[in-house]
Amino acid sequence: MENYLIVRTSNSKRCLVFINKITHILEDEEGKAIIVFGTEKVYCSESYIEIMHKITTPVYQNSAIFNMTNSLYWASGKYIHADPTETYEISNYTIKSLTHSLMELFIWSEDYVE
Repeated sequence: MENYLIVRTSNSKRCLVFINKITHILEDEEGKAIIVFGTEKVYCSESYIEIMHKITTPVYQNSAIFNMTNSLYWASGKYIHADPTETYEISNYTIKSLTHSLMELFIWSEDYVE
């Protein structure tokens, strides 16, 4: 898990927050997060729930892994269910690309599977 967090403040500026420096996190009346560092406070535009999710959720996948899983999901789902009005059929290149993406996901997942 990252030891820092980038949040957007209430005045739309980005702020780098080191998680180990946070004293506590409050929720204002609108549900927005207030991050407290001793006597200093950062008023966030994100909700309390969003901030807590960012802090407590480990980072398992980066954008490349997300894009591979997303393309596998949509391409497979679209062409598994036959649509008689569809005029385009995927090529061998698409099949090879999806196969390589799947193999890459297998390699990546070895770190998370026992």
